[in-house]
Amino acid sequence: MFTGDARLEGGDNRWGKETLERRIPRELAQNIQNITFTGLIPHENMKDYLGRAKIFLSSSRFEGFSIAASEALALGCTLVGTPLESFTYLVCGGWSGSLATSFDAASLSGALLYEYEAWNRNLRNPEEIAAFWRESLNRKKIGMEYLQVVREIKGE
Repeated sequence: MFTGDARLEGGDNRWGKETLERRIPRELAQNIQNITFTGLIPHENMKDYLGRAKIFLSSSRFEGFSIAASEALALGCTLVGTPLESFTYLVCGGWSGSLATSFDAASLSGALLYEYEAWNRNLRNPEEIAAFWRESLNRKKIGMEYLQVVREIKGE
């Protein structure tokens, strides 16, 4: 599932299937019927889309920390992303997703194909992924951990 800005690099900023078909390896193009192009999704509809998706793709070049990717993981999706620090954290060493090795369309397509195959081979467990990330990204837990660090710094 593509969410947000699903345009690929290279000067062609048209949305949709035909752009992807021109830019990706033949192996992925053969499975194109399994990819849904959503374009921009209103926030109130995001949970419904992510609840039906298996893979969340982000082609972002600049991202502090992706709330949308975090929400997708908390709903059991895996992440395919670019080699950003926050995405490196979120794929958890390959357990909850795959990263492209660079920012180009071929590398991102390769990561998407790899993740697609991981799902086809039952190497992904959406219930485990959702449970882990819901716990790990729980705002109360993060807040308590932050307060503990502050107390340690203050010597309390």
